Amino acid sequence: MVLSKRPVRISKACENCRKRKVKCSGGDVCFECQKYNENCVYRQFYRKIKRLKYNNDNSKIDNFSNEQMNIPEFISVRNLNDDSSSIEFFGPASNISFVNQLNHYLRKAERNGYDFLSEGQNDITPEEERKGLEKFGMKLMVLKDNANNFDFSLSNITTEKMNGLLIAYLETWHIPCPIFKAEDLFNLSVRTWKNPSASVHDKALLYLILSIGSAASYFDLQSNSSTLPLARGFFNLALRTVPHIFTELSLDAIRIVFFMSVSAGNLGDTALSYLYSGTAVRMSLAIGLHKCKNFSNDLSDKYQNIRLWVSVWQWEGYWSFCVGRPSCSRQDIPIPAVPNEAFSFSGYGEHGRFLINHEHMRLRVFFSSCCSKIQSEIYSTNRNLLSVLQTVEQISKEVDKEYFSSTNHQLIRSEIGEYCKTLDINSCREWFWIRIYYLYLKLMIFRPFLIFLAYVNISKTSAPDDIIEGLKRGSDQCVQEAIDISKFIVQLNRKVRMLQPIFFICTYLESACTVLLFYIASNSAKIQGQLATEIWAVLRDTCSFLQGSSGPYVGSVSTIAKDALESLNNILVSKKYQDNSVNNTYFDKVMQHVLVHSPAFDDSSDPKFETNRSETPTQYTLDDSANDELMIPDLQGFWEQTLDWINN
Repeated sequence: MVLSKRPVRISKACENCRKRKVKCSGGDVCFECQKYNENCVYRQFYRKIKRLKYNNDNSKIDNFSNEQMNIPEFISVRNLNDDSSSIEFFGPASNISFVNQLNHYLRKAERNGYDFLSEGQNDITPEEERKGLEKFGMKLMVLKDNANNFDFSLSNITTEKMNGLLIAYLETWHIPCPIFKAEDLFNLSVRTWKNPSASVHDKALLYLILSIGSAASYFDLQSNSSTLPLARGFFNLALRTVPHIFTELSLDAIRIVFFMSVSAGNLGDTALSYLYSGTAVRMSLAIGLHKCKNFSNDLSDKYQNIRLWVSVWQWEGYWSFCVGRPSCSRQDIPIPAVPNEAFSFSGYGEHGRFLINHEHMRLRVFFSSCCSKIQSEIYSTNRNLLSVLQTVEQISKEVDKEYFSSTNHQLIRSEIGEYCKTLDINSCREWFWIRIYYLYLKLMIFRPFLIFLAYVNISKTSAPDDIIEGLKRGSDQCVQEAIDISKFIVQLNRKVRMLQPIFFICTYLESACTVLLFYIASNSAKIQGQLATEIWAVLRDTCSFLQGSSGPYVGSVSTIAKDALESLNNILVSKKYQDNSVNNTYFDKVMQHVLVHSPAFDDSSDPKFETNRSETPTQYTLDDSANDELMIPDLQGFWEQTLDWINN
C-alpha cells in the first residue's frame, strides 16, 4: 500500500465574506457579519489524505482515476468534506439531477456504515460502496468524455467538414449570441483555416466556434455519435493556441473568452463556463466596452462591439443565475441598450439565412435583468418569507407582461401544430430559443418554493395560512412550467428537424424532469389523479424522445427512463427501516438533514423543541402548543436554511 497525500485548500473566510469576495476579519463573529447582522459560519478546517491501493499494473491506476472523475460532484462549496452532512439536494441549474445526488447520498451513507437494507452490517466493500442505486435495480449512468480516445487532428478535417460545423454554429448559438454576421464568420474561416500565417487570435476564435458547432446534432437516430469528442478536441486546441489569453485586455481577448464560456457550457463544464463568463465581463468593463466607446471609425465594427457587449452581459447574467452563483456585473452598470440598427440583419444569401432579430435580443436582455432581480429578492436574508413570496409573484407577472407584449407574435406562441412544418426555419429557431428561456426562467423562479414546501411538510412545521397558500401556488406553478417546457422541446423538435446543442438542451429537460420527480416523491400520497397521469405521460414521452439522441448523450439522460422513475418512487416512499420505533421512508431519511442544521431546531436555545436522541442523525419535532407568533421566526430561519441548501 502506498499513501498518496493530496493537500486540500482551506478557506479561513466565513461563508458570507467568501460570497462577497471581501477579506474576512475572523473571530467568533466577523466584522462583515456583525455589520449586516448575519449568521457567521466558517467551514470546518480539515485536511484529507486519500489512500490509493495499487500494484505494478499502471493501467489499473488509470482506470481507477477515470472512474473517480466520472462521479458527479456537487456544486456546493460546503461539500468538500465527506464528513459534512450539509448535503445539497438540488443545485439551481446543475447538470446533476436529483437521481445522481440521491445515488451519491446512498453511497456515502453506506460508506459511513448505514446500510438501509441490512441494518448492522458495517463492513462495506469498495465494490458495494460504488453500487449506490444499483442495489435497488437502478443502474446509474454518467456522461463519459471520450475526447482522450478520439483521434483529433486538423489534417483529418476537410474544408467541407469545417464549413458544415460553421453552419451548425450559425443554426444554434448564433441565435442567442449574435456577435458576428454570417458573412463575417465565413470570411474568418477563409483567411484562417489551415493558414500557418493567420493570427493566433483568429485561429483560437475559429476553433471555439467550430467546437460549438461540433456539439450540435439532431434528436434522432441519424445524428452523429462523435460530436462531443470533436467539440472537446477543438476546445482544447483553442486553449493551446492562446494559453495566456486571460492576461490580455483587448476586444480579441473578450471574444475568445466569451466563446470559451459558451463552448464549456456546451460541453457540460458548468464551473469553467461560469468562470469564463465572469472573466469576459470583467475584461469588457476594464476596457470600457460597456460605454460603447469608439474603438473604430468603421460603423460595422461599432455595431459588432455593441453586439459583443450585449451578448457578454446577458449570457453572464443568465448563466450565473442558472448555476446559483453571484453575477460579477456591478449594480451600477446599466442594463445594455439594444439598438435596432445593431441588431437588425436581414440574413445571408438570397434566402436570408442566419438573420439577427432585434426583438429576440431585446427580450433576452430583459430576461437577464430579471435574473439578478430574482436572485436578490429570493435569496435576501433581510426579507421575511411572506414578502419574498409576494415580490417573486410580482416579478413573475412582470416577466409575463414583457414577454406577451412582444411585437413579434411568433415568439410568444405556445401551441404546436402542423403549421410548424411550414414555418420559416429562422423564425422557428428564434421561437424555440426565446420560449425555452422564458419557461426555464419561470421554472427557476418558483423552484425554491416547491422544495421548501416539501421540507415544511416533512418536518410538519406550523406556518400561517397565507404563507402556506403562497408556497402551494409557487409549487404548483413550478410543476406546470416543468410540464410546459418538456412538452415544448419534445413536440417542436418532432415537428421540425432542427440542429440543437443536444447536451445543453438536455439540461433543460433534465431540470424539468427532476422537478416532476421531486414533486412525485414528495406528494405521492396526495397527488391528484389527473395531474399524476399528466406528469407520467410527460416523463414517458420525454424518455422516448431522448432515446433518439446521439450516442454520447444517452448516458446523461438514461436516469429518467420509466423503469428508473418507478424504482426511485418506490425507494423514496416505501417503508424500509425503523428509526426510534417510527417508520420512515428513504425520502424522510434524505430530507431530515435540513432539520439538523436549521436554526429553527436548536433545542439548546428553546425548550419548546423536543429532541429524540440516538446514534442516527437527530430528528426534531415542534411542540404543537407553540403559538403562531413564535412559529413565524422559526419558519423564517427554516426558509433561510433552505435557500442556503439550494443556492450554495
